[in-house]
Amino acid sequence: MGKKRQPATLELRLREAINVRKLNSYDVGRLAGLPPTVVWIGAGATAVAGGVTIWSGIDTVNNPGADKVKAECPKGDTSCALYKDGRSKQARTNILLGVTGGLAVATGLIAAIAVDWGPPSLPGVDSARRKTRVRPYFTWQNGPSIGARGSF
Repeated sequence: MGKKRQPATLELRLREAINVRKLNSYDVGRLAGLPPTVVWIGAGATAVAGGVTIWSGIDTVNNPGADKVKAECPKGDTSCALYKDGRSKQARTNILLGVTGGLAVATGLIAAIAVDWGPPSLPGVDSARRKTRVRPYFTWQNGPSIGARGSF
């Protein structure tokens, strides 16, 4: 009849994939996490969004301005063009503020959770020869906690 075939397991499939791909230490290091460049891109996007939000806030306060709206629009008239313009600019500023905050939070979480902050893995460099390894962490036990762990 022949040999009884063993069912394929995840472990066997992984071994086959590694043997076929022949991953070296450089490839494995690259798969460990996102590069720190991602955080710098996120920080830059947050800074740009923050700058646009500041401009929008200043524009909202000055154009048309609360005093001009009070002078030219009857009290309680929400159909006045200046009032509508001010409310539109206020909504724009609020949306930009939310986008800026979202970018900041997303960048912080990515930096804390998904980025490999260790030194880059290079071909032919044994990981034991690397001197420093620092990884940020974020936990939620009895409230939020953020920090860094590492070895030198």
